[in-house]
Amino acid sequence: MIEPITRVTNTIGMLARAFHTPPLMADAPDCRRAMSAHPPQSIRTRDPSGRAVIAAIMAVTSALLLAACGGAATSTSSPASTVRPPSDLGRQGTINVGLDMSDAAMIRLDPNTLQPFGIADDLERRLGQQSGLTTHTINYASTSLILAGLARQEWDVAFLPVAEAKAGGGQVTSPIVEVEQTYLVLGSSAIHSAADVDAPGHHVAVETNSPADLSLTGTLKGATLVKAGTDTDTLNLLKTGGADAMAGSRAALTILAGGLPGSRVLTGSFATVPYAIATPPSRPDALTYLNNFAAGAVDTVKASISRDALQGATAG
Repeated sequence: MIEPITRVTNTIGMLARAFHTPPLMADAPDCRRAMSAHPPQSIRTRDPSGRAVIAAIMAVTSALLLAACGGAATSTSSPASTVRPPSDLGRQGTINVGLDMSDAAMIRLDPNTLQPFGIADDLERRLGQQSGLTTHTINYASTSLILAGLARQEWDVAFLPVAEAKAGGGQVTSPIVEVEQTYLVLGSSAIHSAADVDAPGHHVAVETNSPADLSLTGTLKGATLVKAGTDTDTLNLLKTGGADAMAGSRAALTILAGGLPGSRVLTGSFATVPYAIATPPSRPDALTYLNNFAAGAVDTVKASISRDALQGATAG
């Protein structure tokens, strides 16, 4: 058995040198060591590049190792699902994942590495591992832009509020997380709870098409809704006196409050918004697959919420 493994791993070494990548263990003395040195895994990409070629090569060579071992070795990576992903889940072996970078309840950027992290990032990684497909991330600066991407079918999967996705024409799974919506006010504000906001003379800043917008439009009785294109514009309205309160998720507003000395996230809430996995319309098989995926990914969502100390979020 060692001879075929040596031939395979030597081939891997030559391919790796050609692409300037670390080779597998070319001198592995047995099947288990050869497989554990580089277990088969799906490759995640943030943008298309020549590394995709390397990914394909390593995937093929990992499969050759498994064949040489007679299928006896076990992988230390997250196992791929035994359910074959449907053809309408992605395109040409790749799932385009849309991320709304303005929604801090689902995704944020690490200030040091500028790498994304959060519930959406963790679910994207798990989806790639479980489906065995490559995932390619498409970042959108606002809710309106990711919904426009849905209309153009730029992405195959996104993690969106149920109402938003449906309003944009998408189809959704069962909820994966519920996110509390509330308000942020300046330290000098006389408003002390969410119940005090909806009063005559108050102006509430909100990002257009955001969960807070969809929840408050048509429901405020006394206060006036002031809409802005992005979360940054919305915050500026609050800072400059254009609004008395800013509406959004408790998770996002808690983060913003950290950079706005004296500001307060109010007690109470005006809505709890369910989020789900969204996919473009007329993809019935993909929706079935994603519903099963969502049901099995509750532990991933819970771990994300706990790790990031996400305020006002509960796994669905």
